[in-house]
Amino acid sequence: MTVYIDMDGVVADFASWMKTFIPDIEEKHWRDEKHRGTKNDPWAIMDDNVEEIYKDFGTLDLLPFFQDMYSTMSDVKFLTAIPKRWYGTDNWNIAKTNKLNWLDKHFEGFTTDDAIFAKGSGDKWNYAKPGDILFDDLEGNIKKWRRAGGIAIHVKGS
Repeated sequence: MTVYIDMDGVVADFASWMKTFIPDIEEKHWRDEKHRGTKNDPWAIMDDNVEEIYKDFGTLDLLPFFQDMYSTMSDVKFLTAIPKRWYGTDNWNIAKTNKLNWLDKHFEGFTTDDAIFAKGSGDKWNYAKPGDILFDDLEGNIKKWRRAGGIAIHVKGS
């Protein structure tokens, strides 16, 4: 059994960080998929400013609780997404490096082998095996993980 922990919104305070770029956004608008595609879709705003936003990942604050889980359990991995359209580009490498640096800063004993980078959030279910556990903040990821045979815990709100 492997425990997978998402980064953005689960261990990293994505909500506060996002507000620095989009001050008027409410957390429910970026967490709830029904707000996608609307005039002020936060993901579309992020997409339009992706180089500025995603490359500055290092300023995110750590959310509590998961440091203990990482340090006391034997098979814990961070399963985090990077926009799939960046795969094979400099943006992918920059985002990956920033996320690795953030994990190294906040989790004692962290090694790069403990991080897995999915090609977009929708790719995470491909890592699920029966009995594996995922902590994630996006309901769509939770549903896909469970359909793939894993156990998923929905972390609500950062």
